[in-house]
Amino acid sequence: MNLPSAPVDYNLKDQSQLRREIDAADKLNRKKQQDVEVARGERLIMTDEVTGFRYVVSIQSGSLTLTAL
Repeated sequence: MNLPSAPVDYNLKDQSQLRREIDAADKLNRKKQQDVEVARGERLIMTDEVTGFRYVVSIQSGSLTLTAL
């Protein structure tokens, strides 16, 4: 998130825009203690803790599939 420099004096319009930008950026964050849904066009990438290999996790016809990266 790139926010503009703060004005020298308090400015209500600047503060309103700042809050809108922070709110919009926050909506893109994944939250703890909430379900995670991977939307179309997004990928779930996991790393094997033993081998260090990375995999894309997907479901194809009801089967969980790992595809090596």
